[in-house]
Amino acid sequence: MNIDSGKKDMDGQPSLTERWTFGSRLSILINKLGLTKKDFAKKVGVAPQTITNYCKDTHGPKHKFVDFVVDQFQVNRDWLMKGKGCIFSWQDAQLKGACGQQSESYNEVAQLQRDLAIKDRELAAVELAMGRLQGKIFDAVKSACLRLNLSPEQTRELQYAVMNYESVLEDAHTHRSAVGD
Repeated sequence: MNIDSGKKDMDGQPSLTERWTFGSRLSILINKLGLTKKDFAKKVGVAPQTITNYCKDTHGPKHKFVDFVVDQFQVNRDWLMKGKGCIFSWQDAQLKGACGQQSESYNEVAQLQRDLAIKDRELAAVELAMGRLQGKIFDAVKSACLRLNLSPEQTRELQYAVMNYESVLEDAHTHRSAVGD
C-alpha cells in the first residue's frame, strides 16, 4: 500500500512522507505515543499480530480500525492514510503553521539546490569555453612569435606574460567586485 501522489523530491522520487507506507506511518505513530505494538494492540482492541501485519504492510487496515485510531488518539486521518499534514489533528494552528513552514522551507531549499545545479553546469560550460579561448590565445601568440622569428625562450616568456596578464585582469576584476560590494 505504497502511496504516490505524484509529488516528487529533488531526485524525481516521491516525497519522503509519501514514500512511507501506512505500516511505516503506523509504526511512527506507535513510537510517538510511547507504546509498544503489544500495548497499542490492547488499546485498540486487536490482536498484536494484526498490528504487526499492518506495520509490515502485509494487510491493509480496516476502515473501522482507522476510524478508531483517528478518534481515540486524535490522529490526522490524512497523515495516517496518505502521509500529508501533521501527525495529530489536535495540533493548534501555530503548530500546523510550523509544519507548513517546514514544508515551504524544504521546497525553497530544493529549489535552491536545483538552481545551484543549473549554475554549476553553466559555470562548467564557461570554464570549458575559457580553457578553449586560452588555448587559442597561446596558439596565436606562438604563431605570432614564429612569424617574428622569436626564439622558443622568447615565445615562452611572451606566453607567460599573456598568462600573467589574464591573472592581473582577474585580480583587478575580483578587487573591483569586492570594492563594489
